[in-house]
Amino acid sequence: PALVIQLLRLANNAARRRWSHAPITSIGQAVAVVGSKQLMLWCCLLLYGNPADLRFGHSPLAQLVQHRANFMERAAGELTPEDGDFHEAAWLCGLLSLAYISCEVTPERFFTDISIDIVIEEAIVEHAGVLGTLLTIAEHLEQGQFDAAFRQGRTLGAEFAGKIPSLAL
Repeated sequence: PALVIQLLRLANNAARRRWSHAPITSIGQAVAVVGSKQLMLWCCLLLYGNPADLRFGHSPLAQLVQHRANFMERAAGELTPEDGDFHEAAWLCGLLSLAYISCEVTPERFFTDISIDIVIEEAIVEHAGVLGTLLTIAEHLEQGQFDAAFRQGRTLGAEFAGKIPSLAL
């Protein structure tokens, strides 16, 4: 219920700014106005925060994964500027990268219960592939290990590694 209320509030505000002053009359219309990415963000953050009030800013874990997801999306944009699907996968990988903690299971166990692209799962569980490399870079940055982040970034190219400080902001 809290998610639906927040969705309707945001959708009504967005509708007033974009189109007309007509109120939202259905959840489907609200999702269309708000957008699936915002809805996906809220749903993922429900794993980290208090689902009763949806105030994710009060959860350090939610703040961390939101920052991580944004970094990974920006980094994916630098690597493949034209591949929106990869940017979205990087963002989702960042959001889900610590979900297993709040569920009190291992990463392997967490992904047996949900259906997610194997590339994202392997990035989180094994730090495999390009997404796994971006996740490793994000973790190094979070721990203040900037030299390790740069070294890891060099595996994706010297030019990319040079952009890591600006991507981390």
